[in-house]
Amino acid sequence: MHRVYKLQLALVLLLSVFTLAADSAPSSASLERPFMAAGKITLQLSAGGYVIRGTKENRIYIELDPSQVSEVRAELKVDGNQAYVRLKGPQNNFHATIFVPQQSDLIVNQTVGDMRIQAVQGNKSVDLDVGSLKIDVPAASDYSNVDATVRIGSIKAPAWKAQHDGFFRSLQAHGQGKYNLNAHVGVGDMTLSEAERL
Repeated sequence: MHRVYKLQLALVLLLSVFTLAADSAPSSASLERPFMAAGKITLQLSAGGYVIRGTKENRIYIELDPSQVSEVRAELKVDGNQAYVRLKGPQNNFHATIFVPQQSDLIVNQTVGDMRIQAVQGNKSVDLDVGSLKIDVPAASDYSNVDATVRIGSIKAPAWKAQHDGFFRSLQAHGQGKYNLNAHVGVGDMTLSEAERL
């Protein structure tokens, strides 16, 4: 029984290493947790400008403006092959860059601002209430289903040779790839462009 208790305690301590408490201000201009490729990352983002960039490293790394650190509330949790990121920054001119493994599934929700997703292969579900969304896709042929909508604004999708402007614009495409792309903007612009293959 004593051995079981010690194992449970060790597990609790191990999990605590990978968890940043909710509503806590980062102690430096960066946050980092180990995270293996091919996992799922959920991101809840406040108003601001964000870049989500894939790298060859097995970690999630958040880079902040040092002058804004005291005004940021952040949460970064890792549980096996799933991770949760929440960022809430100051109302004016908040910017952050979030580095993730190149091979990752993303679920992203942002209220207002600009979002750019670069060099990330995997399923993507992205919602932006108001602003500009740009997603670089390694190749259109990598996707089996694409569902992109903008209620008011424009969709530019060179990867699928499509462009739509106005009200209730949408793009649906199907292929032989293995990934799904769902992207939605309430008011603003969306760009889906082919980038260099990883």
